[in-house]
Amino acid sequence: MVEEILKEAVFGSVKIVWGMTKVIVPLMIVIQLMRDYKILEAISNKLQPMAKLLGISREAVFPLIIGFFIGISYGAGAVMETAKEADLSKRDVFLIGIFLSCGHGILETTLIFYVIGANIWVLSLVRIGSAFILTIIFSKFIKTDGSIRLKRI
Repeated sequence: MVEEILKEAVFGSVKIVWGMTKVIVPLMIVIQLMRDYKILEAISNKLQPMAKLLGISREAVFPLIIGFFIGISYGAGAVMETAKEADLSKRDVFLIGIFLSCGHGILETTLIFYVIGANIWVLSLVRIGSAFILTIIFSKFIKTDGSIRLKRI
């Protein structure tokens, strides 16, 4: 009986890891190609109105896109790299962090949850909606230098 349980656990885990690998590896290849051929840069230019809505600079769009589609680790790396190159403000970094806390790795995570049977539409709408709402709300209270602006009640 213990042998059957272990066998099922091992084969079930391998099946899930294989399913995730079939999703993640091609996705990573596509993202790298999009970066190499400047497609992500063109997308960030087109998403300038979204940046304005979220209260972030144009320079902050690229790391936001990376984190949104690929994941929080790549997004954090892109934020650090962009902060060095483009001199992102503390406000931009903070607001990207707020957005990515809810909406990181949306493609990867959604596809992984799809593999295990989750309702991807509900999952995606809640994550994207909460990312936008929270970022917009926080953008109203964060000054350019990253300090918080609170009104006395």
